[in-house]
Amino acid sequence: MSEKHSPFKDLKVESCELSCDGVSQLLSVLSTLTGPLNSLSIGGNDLGSKIGAPLGKFLGPGIQAPDIEGIELGPSGFLELQEEMIEDLKLCQNQQARFNHRLSQNLCCSVCLNHEHVY
Repeated sequence: MSEKHSPFKDLKVESCELSCDGVSQLLSVLSTLTGPLNSLSIGGNDLGSKIGAPLGKFLGPGIQAPDIEGIELGPSGFLELQEEMIEDLKLCQNQQARFNHRLSQNLCCSVCLNHEHVY
């Protein structure tokens, strides 16, 4: 695809029932824009772990305020996101703390569900 001028700097598509495929296509188109977005908000869409790799490829230093809270990324999707990131993403400390907290909760829940408790 050829590069195109970006008519906007902030994109907010929260809680609008986007699919993983739809967001992957959106990220592909956005990556052709000449200037990076300041903010991207796709929170509240149940995208699952498969969005981790495409999102990791897209995110970069230009996006100052990514909001991916509530996309059901899960531990494997978060790992794929981290592995695919080609440059450091500057997350605000609060959002990074939330990621780490949710990741540890998901891992803890997985461990608890896989072990039977005997009282």
